[in-house]
Amino acid sequence: MALKYFGAWETAKGVSAAPWSARHVYARTFIKADWWPHRMTKGNGNGHVFERAGSTTNSRLDRSNKVKSGLFIPDEMVKSATASAFNGTAAAKLPDRLAHELLRVLG
Repeated sequence: MALKYFGAWETAKGVSAAPWSARHVYARTFIKADWWPHRMTKGNGNGHVFERAGSTTNSRLDRSNKVKSGLFIPDEMVKSATASAFNGTAAAKLPDRLAHELLRVLG
């Protein structure tokens, strides 16, 4: 998932975002264009976080340098509270639902 979905904002040292509810500054990243303090939002960036490609004066804004958070929803769904909620619901309701559907199919 993109960093923009985790409360990303730009600081002087990079973009600060909080995937996994822990704020972290991603160095050499940016959201806005131009030099400090006259930063401006660019329409083609759409609020995404980008990593600098090259020197600070030769940065390009393209899709190849968009920064991701490293958070993958399928991996998160099998961890901690989400996994225990799924397993508890499945253990309680799945046998009855399965029996119901099998009786409908078998008549």
